[in-house]
Amino acid sequence: MEAVRNICRDLVEGLEGGLACAVIDLRTTQLIGVYNKVTGKSTLHEAVVAGFAEMFRGPSVTRVEQLVRMQRGIPENGDYAFQEIQIVSRNNLHFASVLSQGRAALMLITSRSTRLEEGWRGVREHIPRIEAVLSTAH
Repeated sequence: MEAVRNICRDLVEGLEGGLACAVIDLRTTQLIGVYNKVTGKSTLHEAVVAGFAEMFRGPSVTRVEQLVRMQRGIPENGDYAFQEIQIVSRNNLHFASVLSQGRAALMLITSRSTRLEEGWRGVREHIPRIEAVLSTAH
């Protein structure tokens, strides 16, 4: 979706150290929009999207959420608990947030030089724009 790609581009280009941004549909694991400043290519997109969806909706994560509810005496409702995830890798920072009432998620990838608060600020400032586009698409 071109509108989402443009918002991702604005996020990446407006952030010191911004490298890439993607929005995926968590129900279908389909890529909704992506902007990759580094390569501009989509060679890794399929694997990245699958891994990204797994972090929020994979069977291991879902099982942990179920066990936590059971341990706390909370009735099973199938809700997903993870809303945001931050990963620090050797060379990059990864910021991920659930959108659109859990139907989609945004991931921002930056260099390690990006300040954590700036990465999260960028994600949170662009969420309303992405939500607006997604709401008109459904």
